[in-house]
Amino acid sequence: ARISLLEEMLSAYPDIQCQFPQGGVFLWCKLPPHIRAERLLQIAIRKGVAFVPGNWLSGVGLGDHHLRLAFTHPSLDLLKEGIKRIGEAIAEYSSYQW
Repeated sequence: ARISLLEEMLSAYPDIQCQFPQGGVFLWCKLPPHIRAERLLQIAIRKGVAFVPGNWLSGVGLGDHHLRLAFTHPSLDLLKEGIKRIGEAIAEYSSYQW
């Protein structure tokens, strides 16, 4: 149910490519090239949602445009709200001149 919900909600953001796992606790998503995950996180935190930027998990600096989402613990309602807030953060990020 969680993966189906995430697939449905994230389909509203065609520029975000996600790898939906068959198991596990994390979802990896690739952001468009103009969005850096660390900068997006700053905006997302102000909106009350967080994720792990991919480059934080790379010892060689890869993953600037990737994020890792935990999806097994939050309730379905919190997942919906979190994806909505990340979408709002992406819209705000895109309005900035970085």
